[in-house]
Amino acid sequence: MGAGAERGGRLSANSGKLENPIAVAHIVKSYNTNGEVVVKLTNDLLEDLERKEPVFIYFDELPVPFFIEKFSTKGNSGAVIKFDNINDLAHSEELVKRKIFIEASSATSEALEELAQEDMGAYLSGFVLFDENGTEIGRVTDYYDYPNNPCIEIEPAEGVRSSFSDSEDDNSPILIPFQEQFIIAFDPEQRKIQMEIPSGLIVF
Repeated sequence: MGAGAERGGRLSANSGKLENPIAVAHIVKSYNTNGEVVVKLTNDLLEDLERKEPVFIYFDELPVPFFIEKFSTKGNSGAVIKFDNINDLAHSEELVKRKIFIEASSATSEALEELAQEDMGAYLSGFVLFDENGTEIGRVTDYYDYPNNPCIEIEPAEGVRSSFSDSEDDNSPILIPFQEQFIIAFDPEQRKIQMEIPSGLIVF
């Protein structure tokens, strides 16, 4: 598809990147012939989102903006959504199995705090991690609450890789212990974390 809906009624692609994306739903299936889709909500942020704010769906690794025309809840954790300019079954089928994201700045601080309490993985996803020297290590993609050793999963920045990797071109996710003694600074507004990275985990 490679296009999203603008308020003006025409389709256009977004060539930029989201600064702080948060996954809010997964599109399960098309709903009928007028372009509606059924989604599974991963948190309450989409339901609380002001409709003047776009949501984003990735195509070819680029976030494409869509505006929600209609939203109605369905069951305990589902919803039926109608996007602007998605008006038929063929186009809605192109959205199936894709995730819906919002920019963190679109959510209220209260909603983000509630998300942190309910789903730390979803809350931390998109935070950018820096080491003690201010070097970008990567972006958080998940959180694992291992007993006595919670970890964050990092999509490494360019030039960063796991010290356990056999290839310099390997950009596989890296697990970093996420413990209070390692955290230097935590900025929820800018969605940035600075940590002392335990030695032996990453190489540049």
